[in-house]
Amino acid sequence: MSALPYDTLKAVEHFSKAGFDKRQAKALVEHNAGLVGDTLVTKNDLDLAIKGLKKDLTILLGGIMVAGISVIGVLVNL
Repeated sequence: MSALPYDTLKAVEHFSKAGFDKRQAKALVEHNAGLVGDTLVTKNDLDLAIKGLKKDLTILLGGIMVAGISVIGVLVNL
C-alpha cells in the first residue's frame, strides 16, 4: 500500500480555527493520520489488485472450460 500525504500541521490549524483547542486538534489529527496511513489506498493500489484478480479469474475459468469440455468428450464417447 502506498503512503498518502497528510499535512498534519495544516489539519491542526484547520481544527483550531474551527474551535478545537490545540490539544484536541492534535489528538484528532494524530488519529486521522493513522487512519489515512492504515486504511486508504491509492488508485494504483486498486488497479494492481484488480489486475491480479482478473488473472486469477482467467485461470479459474480456463480450468473450468477444460474440465467441462473433457466431461462432454467423455459423455459423447459413451
